[in-house]
Amino acid sequence: MDEKQELIARIERTEREIRRLEPSSGRDPWLSLDLTMQQLKTLLLLSRSDGLPSGELARGLGVRQPNVTGIVDRLIGQRLVAREPDSQDRRVIRVVLSDEGRALVENLQQAGQERRTRVLVRMDASALRNYEQAMRDLVAAMSAERDEVERDGE
Repeated sequence: MDEKQELIARIERTEREIRRLEPSSGRDPWLSLDLTMQQLKTLLLLSRSDGLPSGELARGLGVRQPNVTGIVDRLIGQRLVAREPDSQDRRVIRVVLSDEGRALVENLQQAGQERRTRVLVRMDASALRNYEQAMRDLVAAMSAERDEVERDGE
């Protein structure tokens, strides 16, 4: 195993250790969710857009259209999403987050941010500088990966 592969393996072990140290109490809003994984993925996909037609949602989730219908119907029943006509083409129906759905996603994101902040304040300035640079490098690598995937998809 070359140095780069060994470093990647050590990073993966460290990420597993981080996940092991995540809180497991009922106070964690992620653990109190009453959603299936597909429902949660749907909410997260919708939070990145102004809503999506069912076909795009199905592609994003990697499922067939009939499956999306059931997922969306259950989320509508929980008042987390709604179906609305597209403002550009009234024939298209978009699935959008409701106010309750948006609040739920924002609450989950804020809880994660608060936890990260509580952990980061425990690190010294030197470690934080290294972490910041590593995060910038990760963003650059992820951006290059996304660009490559989008180029290959065209």
